[in-house]
Amino acid sequence: MRLTLLPAILVLAASLGAGAAVQADDGGSFSFGGDIYAGGRTVAIDGGGQDSAFGAGYAVTLSGDLTGSAHLAGRRVSALGAVGGNLYAAGQEVRAEGAVAGDATLAGETVTVAGGIGGNLRAVAAELAVSGPVAGAALLSGGAVAISGTIAGDAAITAESVTFGPEARIDGRIDLYEATEGQLVVPGSVAPEDRITRHLIEADESGLPAAVPGMNWRARTGGMVGRMIAVAVLAGLAAALSPAAMASLAGRIASRPWRALGRGFLGLSALLGAAVLVALTLVGIVLSPVAILAAAILGCAGYVTAAWTIGARLLARGGAPGLGARLAAAVVGAVIAVALGLVPWVGWLVTLALVWAGSGGLIMAMADRRRIRRAGRAG
Repeated sequence: MRLTLLPAILVLAASLGAGAAVQADDGGSFSFGGDIYAGGRTVAIDGGGQDSAFGAGYAVTLSGDLTGSAHLAGRRVSALGAVGGNLYAAGQEVRAEGAVAGDATLAGETVTVAGGIGGNLRAVAAELAVSGPVAGAALLSGGAVAISGTIAGDAAITAESVTFGPEARIDGRIDLYEATEGQLVVPGSVAPEDRITRHLIEADESGLPAAVPGMNWRARTGGMVGRMIAVAVLAGLAAALSPAAMASLAGRIASRPWRALGRGFLGLSALLGAAVLVALTLVGIVLSPVAILAAAILGCAGYVTAAWTIGARLLARGGAPGLGARLAAAVVGAVIAVALGLVPWVGWLVTLALVWAGSGGLIMAMADRRRIRRAGRAG
């Protein structure tokens, strides 16, 4: 499960109230292969002369001009310098003020896009404001979306409300996803009606968390952060208490990802199928909850394992990782895994793949352990 299994790493961060893996208030950084890696409570990255940047912490600020891509995670994230590649960022507050030559993928409670985007823009937030020009297409999902810049390509908008500034313009086609027809109003100065297609959707068809009566965007964002923290804590504990086992699992999944996916699918299917079969008998019905519980435990453990594998492979730099690196991998992996699950339309498939891959890795490890024991007894 190397970076090829992270489809463009759609989002690399989230609102982590306080950096659990942070080791120093001012943070630390190191450069490797032309890239800069930084972590801490308050992280200031000078991207000047660097290729790509990776930053995680409570408050993360990127200044200077990168020639490559930026991957930023924190509660408050600010990308002030120019990015020569793609920008991936998320947090409670995200500001993209520098020019981005490639695509920008952003997530948070409040997201502001003030700099120009040379490629496509993908953004999800409770409050989303786009004032900079977008040269490509824009996929925008939010509670309240405000557009005051120009979008040269197509736009797909899912929102509770959308407003346009006097200079706003969308040159391509517009797809509006709304609960009631006509809910989202697009002025003629932004785009003519013949370039607008409206789609009526259910509350959860957009791929975002389904709306719950009485739950607003702030509450849903809090739920997303809660899941990230829970996965990070579980992965961090496992990596801290059993570093060798977690490293072995990550290597096994990374080297044989498709086998891990297949083993996980078959293993979970067997457990769930067994639950159905034993429920058909009066005697076996008492065992059905056991099989379901076993499947749930395996699936959860697999998801946590896959999340940590993502973080470990992304942050790998050779040598045996220390405790800080293992905890950082847990945080980064949890953020990516949960954020990927929020991608419209395909997020649930990504989550399923992570559950299968992680479960498959665990099953493969148990099978290898049994073979070793049998070989030892035979010897």
